[in-house]
Amino acid sequence: FERHQLIEDHLFKMFEDEALELEPSGEAVGSAVGLTVLDFGDHACGQPCKVSASVSPGDVGVVSIEREVELSGRLHDKGALTIGAYLRAHYLPDQICALNATLCFDQLHDEIEGDSASLAEMVALLSALSGLPVAQNIAMTGALDLRGRVQAIGGVNEKIEGFFRLCKLKGLTGEQGVLIPRANIKDLSLRQEVLNAVEAGQFTLWSAAHLDEALSLVMGKVA
Repeated sequence: FERHQLIEDHLFKMFEDEALELEPSGEAVGSAVGLTVLDFGDHACGQPCKVSASVSPGDVGVVSIEREVELSGRLHDKGALTIGAYLRAHYLPDQICALNATLCFDQLHDEIEGDSASLAEMVALLSALSGLPVAQNIAMTGALDLRGRVQAIGGVNEKIEGFFRLCKLKGLTGEQGVLIPRANIKDLSLRQEVLNAVEAGQFTLWSAAHLDEALSLVMGKVA
């Protein structure tokens, strides 16, 4: 087991040494904490990552840097396109969207696949547009659809355990936790260490069925 976990241990050593910069505390505008899964075949682990967004006037629309440089798979591209479609339909149904927006996964250099980060991407984008800060002590995972519903994703346990390990490394405050799709509650099968922390009030799990629920939680305001 220790041999299989070696790459995961090296990853979190980089967090400890601050070669990978991610603090599970405070607030930030245009930034959300997303969760990915690294699968090595014989071992899988969750990797927390920062999703950043920037905005300016223009007519390009929403651009994913990973998509532009071909570091993303088709499912991730689907999620990125869904974000732009929801933004236009929900917030600007009768207006032309004059916007340049850029989304980026900070310090991730491998190919990204899946649409489970689309919730974090949308939160980061709406934060950049509104100027409202996002809680960095809450990581999130979920796939958005065109109606803003948060849909189920894969690897929910690995993602939660990955963020828990980061929080434990940086120091548990009792305010940290993970937001997951409500549809994934039935899939939870977490390590005893995480369950003990939840029971002790050191770590929290939230669920959401719609983007507006997530926004209210991580921005502290009614969507």
